[in-house]
Amino acid sequence: MTISEGMTDRRGQLFVSGLTEEDYVLGLTEQQTREFFSGPAHLPWHRMANIDHWQGPLPMSYVDHQLVLQKKILERQRQLGMTPVLPAFAGHVPLELKDVHPEANVKPLGEWAGFSKEYATYFLDPLDPLFSKIQKAYLTEQTREFGTDHIYGIASRRRSPGMAART
Repeated sequence: MTISEGMTDRRGQLFVSGLTEEDYVLGLTEQQTREFFSGPAHLPWHRMANIDHWQGPLPMSYVDHQLVLQKKILERQRQLGMTPVLPAFAGHVPLELKDVHPEANVKPLGEWAGFSKEYATYFLDPLDPLFSKIQKAYLTEQTREFGTDHIYGIASRRRSPGMAART
């Protein structure tokens, strides 16, 4: 049995995507990374790439508890014969990545639902060489923390303004 990506629990993703040693290799500080995420009540909108930073940064206690919870969820899913679908890196990055890697092809998705530009989201072009470097680091850390069932989901959930007209 495979869980669809929409049902994948991403609690542990906070640890992997935000607070890993690989981020420091890329030049982001822990504080920059934590400030990228919205506060706990607004993480669903952050994960859908609608807003960044809103009511953040995340407390480390929250991140730590979510990591423990994610491990329990994955253990139980595997006990039940389910194949978890873990997230992979989709390209959603903090704008501060441009400060460290000015050559990176990072594009804004624009404002969302009346939030100011300060909370806009940014994506790294998947053809940019940095994308594969981050993807490799992300999956390496995720596998170290959670194991792998070799099934990954990637979706930003947000459509760019140009795509919205076609839906």
